[in-house]
This record gives sequence, structure tokens and C-alpha cells, in this order.
Amino acid sequence: MKLSHSLLGAGAALALSPAPALALTDAGTLYTLSYSGVTSTTATVTLDVDTTGYTPAGSFLDAVAVKVTSDLVSVDSFSGSPGTWTSVIGNIGSPDSCTASGDGFMCAQGNNANSTGIDYTFVWDIKFGPGTLFTASSGAGTPSLQASYRSATGELYKISVPIPVPDIPEPQTYALILAGLGLLGYVANRRREF
Repeated sequence: MKLSHSLLGAGAALALSPAPALALTDAGTLYTLSYSGVTSTTATVTLDVDTTGYTPAGSFLDAVAVKVTSDLVSVDSFSGSPGTWTSVIGNIGSPDSCTASGDGFMCAQGNNANSTGIDYTFVWDIKFGPGTLFTASSGAGTPSLQASYRSATGELYKISVPIPVPDIPEPQTYALILAGLGLLGYVANRRREF
């Protein structure tokens, strides 16, 4: 009986653990992208931008954008901190701020006062077309990350890079894992009785 409880506990912990995060470093800034609460058409996307090691020109973070789906339907809620940020469905365009176009990008626009040397967190709750979230197993596409930095004199550092996203198991996969672990626990319990 103890074996079945420990296996079910392990399965429950596995099912509740968040998807692995992707980390990318550019110019001393660490970008960490992760998904949580993933269903077939919704997800929470979190982008952490740690600028404590940032070295190029530009003394503040102006905008960040991320594309994680080929069919972004809506952004239901957004938060960015610290500082004041607004969210736009679009990419970073000219003059290096969020635009209202961008083929599935979500963009966070700063207020020209978000200094470097800070760890920022951006969270989007999104809706997307079924099967279009970029994961290793979906084959839907390659995610992209953009960021722009400015200084008082207008100096600019901008990145735009593709990023690999780790595989995120579908809810049905978790159900199969839990069912399998439950069956193992049941079989182990029955063997001990005989």
C-alpha cells in the first residue's frame, strides 16, 4: 500500500510541475521564457529579462517582444514589472518601439525610464489557435525574441533572435502517466497480498 501512495504522489508532483524554461543570454542579459497553464488554446507566457549584466550602449530597456504561436488570437491579461509597461499585439518596429503588426508577436513597451541593471518580469495570458503553440513536438514553428535598449542620447542596442522552446507535454500525456503509475501501484499492492 505504501508503494502505491508514493507512486501516486510522484505522479501528482510530475503533473503539477511547470514546463521547463528556456534561457538565452545576449550582451550580458539573461532572457528566460516559460509556459504554464497550457491547454489546447490557452497558456500563460512568462518572460524574465535580467539586465544586471547588460553591457552595450543604451541605459534603459525600451521594449521586449516574444512570438510563441503562429496564430495569436488575443492577449487576455498582461503584467510587466518593475516599472510602467503597456502590451501591444505586435513586434518591435521602427522607431524601435512596439507596433500593431508582427505576425503573432506580443510586445511590452516601456516608458523610457526602465533602467538596465534590473530583473524584469513580463506575463501574458494568451489565446491561440489549436496546435499552434511553439513546442518541440508541435512542429508549428520557431519562436522569436526581440528587445531594444536606448539611452538619453538615442544610442540603441537591438536584438532579434530565434529561440528553441522545450517540449511541453499535452494534458493527455499527464493523464497517461498518472494512469500508468496508478496501475503500477495497484499491481504492487496485489502482489503483496498473495
